[in-house]
Amino acid sequence: MDNDTWDIVVPLDHATSCNIGKHTDWCTAKPATDEFSDYVFDMNTILVYLQNKQTNNQWAIAFVRDPKTSKMASEIYNQSDDSLSSEEFHTQTGLTLNTIENLVLQHEKQIKAHVETERLIDPRQIIRNAIKNDDASPEMMRKIERIHGAARLKLEYVVKVLHKRWPAIEHDIMKDPYIAADYDLQVLGGKRWPEAEKMFMSTPIGAYVYARKILNGRWPEAEHVIKNDPVAAYWYAHDFIKGKWPEAEKTIMKSPWYAYLYADRVLKRRWPEAENVIKNDPEAASEYAVRILKRRWPEAEKTIMKTPWGAYRYAADVLKRRWPEAEESIKSDPDIAQHYAHNILKRHSIEDAEEDDENNSHYTNDDYDYDGY
Repeated sequence: MDNDTWDIVVPLDHATSCNIGKHTDWCTAKPATDEFSDYVFDMNTILVYLQNKQTNNQWAIAFVRDPKTSKMASEIYNQSDDSLSSEEFHTQTGLTLNTIENLVLQHEKQIKAHVETERLIDPRQIIRNAIKNDDASPEMMRKIERIHGAARLKLEYVVKVLHKRWPAIEHDIMKDPYIAADYDLQVLGGKRWPEAEKMFMSTPIGAYVYARKILNGRWPEAEHVIKNDPVAAYWYAHDFIKGKWPEAEKTIMKSPWYAYLYADRVLKRRWPEAENVIKNDPEAASEYAVRILKRRWPEAEKTIMKTPWGAYRYAADVLKRRWPEAEESIKSDPDIAQHYAHNILKRHSIEDAEEDDENNSHYTNDDYDYDGY
């Protein structure tokens, strides 16, 4: 789809994906990774990249058809690779998820035919065939060495076919901390891997993964790196420090969700210094109110009511009554709306309660008794 406002493209090969997504943080648009092939060729994902021509902002949607139900599932990301709800996507773009899904459905057969053609010429197919045929010949090994990337498949080949360390492909293995950690565990026996430690320590997540999977404990030399990422810092504090980590708190506080988790699972109490951050995320604010404050949080209610699940959980577990101000949001998710109507309103639907309101102008919240969900 191409018009005056939007470029909407389905990338069918890695090079196209990298070119379109070169200014994003999408893993499927990184030249040195295998995620594009993993998603598109191995998991039959249809990727849709959208770019607003006026702002140059970009979004990605991944569609996957469930083989059992044939229903299309989807995940939405902004250009920073943050996950978005369909409501957030609509607010940011003016487009609906259904509009994009319908475009995909119209062209699904053609897309899959093109993907199948690309799959057949994908160099990774050589490795798949080698694994299938248990081919450990020197000629095959030389072919695989010359293939760029494909670290996950190379690891699978080493584990299933070679059954021994293969230094020649370790430079590819070391490009991804998760794959490198699996290589260490499955091939090197889970021992310290000094040659790879510089790579692991180059990113907070990589350093955490090495501490978690290989060292299974604190890695003091890398803590100055780990503390610079909210996700890595939270999990490191949770798994290894097992308590307050003051040096990382300013970083953890940058993420509403991980600030809530740190308060709930590490501090196990209120974290007043982080509440101005937590209250800006609907899910984090709702969980913080339910699990930690255990009371109304008026300052966060406008945020909490922005998402159906957060609004329902807050109404059910904090207010313990109807929350009329949030019902428009709750109605946007049919399943959650049904739970809300059944468990809180004691009605078949929210619309039934609204009709009762029209017929009874003396409605009060006391008319509705809450008994859990």
